[in-house]
Amino acid sequence: MEIRIDAMQDTVKKLLKDFGTEAEDAVEEAASETAKNAKKELKANSPRRSRAGDHYADGWSYRVEKSRVGVTQVRVYNGRKPGLTHLLENGHATKNGTGRSYPDTPAHPHIAEVNEKAQTDFVDLIEQKLGF
Repeated sequence: MEIRIDAMQDTVKKLLKDFGTEAEDAVEEAASETAKNAKKELKANSPRRSRAGDHYADGWSYRVEKSRVGVTQVRVYNGRKPGLTHLLENGHATKNGTGRSYPDTPAHPHIAEVNEKAQTDFVDLIEQKLGF
């Protein structure tokens, strides 16, 4: 490929713009794929009650949002029981209506592990899609 000196600036701008578009597409695809995998892992690893129809484990969902400035955000959340995520992840004190305390409810960490794995998978997927 031969480029005249006076056309070099335009050629470099075009190459950078093309790479930027390719990188944005790779980030969006990697974000969607990572969120989908994280949701699947959270559904599988969430604590379950012994009775059937556990709404907490089945409530995991994700949303990929792209703003006007091109920022892609991914949110994995529990839509059915959002208040339980913190309590189950970290444990909590248990009381009944009489003010009597019971032994603390133990933590069931399941979100932090999936979060760490999702972060490394996200970076790996972007590198793979861009060929690094």
